[in-house]
Amino acid sequence: MKARYRCSVPTLDVIPISSEMRKVSSVTITSKGAERDGVKLYEANEEISILIDLYRHLQIAHPKFHKMDRMSQLGFLSAHLLLDPLRDELAGNDEAIAILIANSSSSLETDRTYWEGVGVEGTGSPARFVYTLPNIVIGEICIYWKQYGETQLLV
Repeated sequence: MKARYRCSVPTLDVIPISSEMRKVSSVTITSKGAERDGVKLYEANEEISILIDLYRHLQIAHPKFHKMDRMSQLGFLSAHLLLDPLRDELAGNDEAIAILIANSSSSLETDRTYWEGVGVEGTGSPARFVYTLPNIVIGEICIYWKQYGETQLLV
């Protein structure tokens, strides 16, 4: 029997950089759906992966999404739900926000998948290796949103 590991980023908050930092918005994604500031935005289809289904529902065109590990997909979608309403404010201001993410499992799920591949194939996938770095989720968010402000990932 193969053990399964879950990664989760239950909530992400957007806090603009200023002398008075304040929380602007909050997003929660669960197996039942997604909400922003307590308002349900999406109800999950139980037959499809919540992350893939939400990605399609939001009509995001990002070619790297399907290559990402689940933690990066979850962070990417959470950031999209938070930042899309701020798109006009972010335009032309590449240091408009700081990103702080905390999780309790680092990149454990992807680490295990990577090392299972090493055991079977004798070498790990370079495409999978990059997702063994827990802060890659921040990189994916910053690249897509063209944000280059302060970032931090806490484990």
